[in-house]
Amino acid sequence: MTYEVTAKHKKIVEDLAACGVPQEIIADSIDLSVETMLKYYGGLWREGRAGAIAGAGKMLYKKVIEGDNASLFFYLKTQAGYKETNVEEKRFVDKDGKDLHTKDKEILRNEGINIE
Repeated sequence: MTYEVTAKHKKIVEDLAACGVPQEIIADSIDLSVETMLKYYGGLWREGRAGAIAGAGKMLYKKVIEGDNASLFFYLKTQAGYKETNVEEKRFVDKDGKDLHTKDKEILRNEGINIE
């Protein structure tokens, strides 16, 4: 049995791949096994997938350049190895319960608190 590639199936494979649909579902949607789908449409599957990823990357980068903070943080985390760290702040209070800031080292020392 010989399989004939169709324009309709080409469009389906490319469009679904661009949306990130799994190979199994794409193959099933055109009534083929994954192996047969990749044999005849593998190039289109890769192009559709790569095109979608490239398009999303361009949109993300545009938002980064425009100064969108969420996009900028995401980009730096995924592309530049940045990561969030949790910094634990210590809270110091005087004998009356008044907050003291760690910058006020002299006051802290006078209260008998060593922050070094």
